[in-house]
Amino acid sequence: GRQSYMVDLWNAEGRARANASAFFAREHIATIDALPLLEQLIASGVNPYPEDGDIHPVEIGYDAFARAVVEQLERDGIGH
Repeated sequence: GRQSYMVDLWNAEGRARANASAFFAREHIATIDALPLLEQLIASGVNPYPEDGDIHPVEIGYDAFARAVVEQLERDGIGH
């Protein structure tokens, strides 16, 4: 049913993400991963995306993207 379809979709997205990550690492392409911060929001009960199907995040979702960038810059020693 619908639940197995969603599990299949999540698994496919996980594989695509892992493949992309491996490709970027292999090609020495720097990336910034916002997923952990988005997952933290969701785990705390906050939806970073609108309820209407718009794929663009709401303000708190964009804030998570910005925080991911700042955290990466700080790890890289930039922005001090």
